[in-house]
Amino acid sequence: MPASGGVIISQKLATQLWPGQDALGKSIWLGKKTRYQVIGVAAPVLRPDPGYAGIGDAYDTLFLPAALGASETGSFVLGTDASHRQAVLRDAFAAIERIDPALVIERDSSGSITDLRRSYEKNNRIMIGLLGGVIVALMLVTG
Repeated sequence: MPASGGVIISQKLATQLWPGQDALGKSIWLGKKTRYQVIGVAAPVLRPDPGYAGIGDAYDTLFLPAALGASETGSFVLGTDASHRQAVLRDAFAAIERIDPALVIERDSSGSITDLRRSYEKNNRIMIGLLGGVIVALMLVTG
C-alpha cells in the first residue's frame, strides 16, 4: 500500500465521518504516517468480508490503491444487469485466467451479492435452528 494517495469511500462511511459535509477532498489517516485523500464516494457497497468483527458495519467501505504481491488477495465487484450476470462472471474468469494463468480464483467465493449473502447467512439460520431445538428440548425436559 502506498503511504499516500487517493481513496474511494462508501456513502455510508462518508456520512459517518463527515455528517452533512462533502467528503471529497477530505483526508483519512491510517496510522500516524499514512494519509489518503478522498477522491470519490460510492453508492452503498457490501464489503467482501461482512462477517469481519471490526469497527463499523458491513457497508463501511474504503477502497485503497494497492499492488498485490504473491501472498496477498484481492476482491473485485462487477456491476451488471441480473440477466447478464453469469456471462459477465464467465468472461471475467476467462480474462483473469488469460492475464495470469497462475492466479488462484476462489470460485466458491464468487457470485452475486445476493448469493454470497445467502451463503453467509445460512450459518446464522442453522445456528438459530439449533438454538431453537435446544430451547424446546430443555423446555420439554424441565417441563
